Amino acid sequence: MNSKLLKSWSATILTAVCGLTAFFLIFANAVVFTEIANVKHFFTGVQTALGYSLNGKEMIGSSAGIILAYVFPLFGACIMIFGSMMEKNRKIVFALVSALMVTGGILALCSVSLLNGDYFGEPSLAGGAIASGIFSLLGGASACVAIFLKG
Repeated sequence: MNSKLLKSWSATILTAVCGLTAFFLIFANAVVFTEIANVKHFFTGVQTALGYSLNGKEMIGSSAGIILAYVFPLFGACIMIFGSMMEKNRKIVFALVSALMVTGGILALCSVSLLNGDYFGEPSLAGGAIASGIFSLLGGASACVAIFLKG
């Protein structure tokens, strides 16, 4: 088997896996709020993206930026899989995927600044948002490498 073809498909698979992993981390803890008495409240990516209400009071409002932080890697993974099968314009597709993944990673790592609502305590990133950002950035780097590989 041609080694460049194998490297190209390896980059495609790595990008797709990283993108899907970054998306599915929406179900992990994304933000933690620490109150004055060191009481910690954890919220998942779904709760921070779509909003969270407690006893009828909106604690965290929906945020388009956080939604995009998880949707961009999913779109990037899907486009990478289908784009790698194309004969023409592969480099443009890989550049688009790289841009989507890197943008999603940056948005995931900036989740705290994108929060809306009347929340309590001091917000900070939790493991889910950090891991999602890292996987998304890794997928973006892999898609960028795939631009220079032929196959």
